[in-house]
Amino acid sequence: TTKIPQTMIQGNQENRATVYDNKIIDYINFILRSSDFESCEPQQVVQLRQTIANLVISLIEENSPEALVIAREVKDTLDKGALYRAMSECYEAQQRTGKDGGFLVRLFKKEENRELKEAMCEVGFTFYVILARLYDIDPAMGKKGESIAKLSSEKLVM
Repeated sequence: TTKIPQTMIQGNQENRATVYDNKIIDYINFILRSSDFESCEPQQVVQLRQTIANLVISLIEENSPEALVIAREVKDTLDKGALYRAMSECYEAQQRTGKDGGFLVRLFKKEENRELKEAMCEVGFTFYVILARLYDIDPAMGKKGESIAKLSSEKLVM
């Protein structure tokens, strides 16, 4: 299922390189940039985003010299703006109140959907961990115009 790619590459540099070489980040960027999830159940969207987050973490988590080569390539090709927007959507869905908050807000108000709300919060936090790791890989990333403030303003423009 969705855990197979993650477990396949954790701790295995050869598999990590193969997954990266097969342009997985291009597909991840496409999905993160997409906002057309109207026909999907909220649980499916949350699960898809968590799977993406777990896969990216598997690609960037290790610190060996070989693993850092791929982690830097992931840092360079991953759409940080789309990642930030996805993280922000999770946070904003948690914060909104009132009936004009949209589908997710109305959904989260129901007690039986508390588990979904917690899962969405976890997804948002996992995206934050990815961004923090990317800054860890390249501390100068913020100086290159990819600061959180810039990503935040890109979110408002789009």
